[in-house]
Amino acid sequence: MPHIVPQPVRDEIKSAILALNNAHAVELSWLNARQLEALRQMAFYARQIGNGDAFLIAFDQRAAYDSPNFLWFRQRYRRFVYIDRVMVSPLMQGRG
Repeated sequence: MPHIVPQPVRDEIKSAILALNNAHAVELSWLNARQLEALRQMAFYARQIGNGDAFLIAFDQRAAYDSPNFLWFRQRYRRFVYIDRVMVSPLMQGRG
């Protein structure tokens, strides 16, 4: 298998990323397109693999994010990177 390099999120695959997120809404929380875009815009790091096969979004300490888990880190650390969601499509799980 070729080396996989995460890429910045392309606009044309946002719907695939949203579908992948919402397929795992129990673990990640359900989002609509506007909410996903807001998270992506505030992200310290947001990358995709393939055409929505995998996605990662992370925030640093400066994010205006109100998740209780994120706020726990903010209260305890001056600097940090918080990985909010990692999604991998079923077809890509276990590959590599």
